[in-house]
This record gives sequence, structure tokens and C-alpha cells, in this order.
Amino acid sequence: MESNANRLVYSIDKEQKEIYSMMKANIAGGPSIIFNRYAKRNETKIRGDKQCKKVIGFDANALYLWALGNDMPCGRLVKEEAYDGIIQDILDDKVFGFLECDIRTPDHLKDYFAEMTPIFKNVLIVCTNENVIGTHMHAYNVSREKQRAKPARKLIVSDARRSGDVDESKVMIAEMMKLVGNSAFSRSGMDMTKHKEIKLEPNDDAIERKIEHFTFHGLEELNGACELTMTKRRINF
Repeated sequence: MESNANRLVYSIDKEQKEIYSMMKANIAGGPSIIFNRYAKRNETKIRGDKQCKKVIGFDANALYLWALGNDMPCGRLVKEEAYDGIIQDILDDKVFGFLECDIRTPDHLKDYFAEMTPIFKNVLIVCTNENVIGTHMHAYNVSREKQRAKPARKLIVSDARRSGDVDESKVMIAEMMKLVGNSAFSRSGMDMTKHKEIKLEPNDDAIERKIEHFTFHGLEELNGACELTMTKRRINF
């Protein structure tokens, strides 16, 4: 903190790298869609003996852009320890920032939130264990590993996208508007720690040196050469 005492900082510097690690560890993604694997009209039973009549999906359109339009902390980072009354101060808008806390769903509300939990957390699971991920996802993972398939990337971020779905003459506009919306999210949510460098190396000695280097991530053998994947030595935020 002392190195930042006389200047404004609009990002988390290396002096507060433990804060960056803490915030990264606390980021948890929510569900993209919550449904049963299969539902047939007038046959599938839900909530006891009630027959399923219709399945409706709701999409949060341009959610990233909405989030970017809200106030966010900025300026020099200041860390405060918890004190009595901090929750009430947050509710009264006297304190603004990020709060790390332990939270859980009360037992008496678990049935109420059974279909849509309000809390998500990161948990390490064994993706190859059928008992953990279920038969459907296990079969999908096995199939995907064999086919090396890539999942489709479909994002709906604006009303223009809806227009493109209805009117074929506006498909190009819809696609361009999607790119415009995504570019607004851009760097603010980019995880640059996942960025890699790809190098093509035909020389055996050079390949050995790169494999022994601390930034080595992986390689793929090609005809007479190797494609090496290296992590970045330096990340500029």
C-alpha cells in the first residue's frame, strides 16, 4: 500500500497481488440453463404428479453490458477489516466495494430454492467419474474426447439479435451487433492468465530447452517439428 500512497490506481497492482488472487478464487459462474435432460408433454411428471405441459427458457439479454453500466469501485485500493455493523453500513450505502464473507442457504429455505439455488461456489470434481457427473455427461465427455469437437459459441446480447432471428435480411446486422456488445465487455472480464504462446520448433536441442523451461505448457508433434505451447512470462493488466 505504501508504494501507492501518492498516486491513484485504477487496477490492482502487484503490491496487492494477494487481493487479486482472493478475488479470482471467489468468482463463481452461475448456471447457463437448468432443465431436466428430457421432458415430454403430457407424460413427464413434475412436482409430484403434475404433468409437464410446456418448457420455457428465459435468457438474460445483454447481461454483461448491464453489469458494466453499474457503478464499480475505482481509485486507490483500500482494504478494511470487518467491524460490527458493516453489513448495515453496506445496506445503508455507507460502504461501497467488495465484501468477502461466509454465506450459506439456511436449512429452512433449501426446499424453496431446490430448483434455483441462490448461491454458487467453485468445487473441484473428478470429471472422469460417472458417479460424480452422471451418465449423460460421462457419455458426452467420452464422445467429445474421441471426436475432438468444439462446442458452439452462441451469445445473444442485443435486440438486434432478436431481429436477426426473425428476419433473414437482418442476420448480418445481428451478428455485427453481437460483436459490438461483446467488445464492450472485452478486457474487463478477460482472464489473461490463460493466454498462451504457440511456437513451431524443428530443432531438437531447442525443443529440449523449451520443454525444460518453466513456461512450458505442452507440445504436439508435427511432421519433422513440434508445436510448443508456452505460458506467458509476463502479463500486463
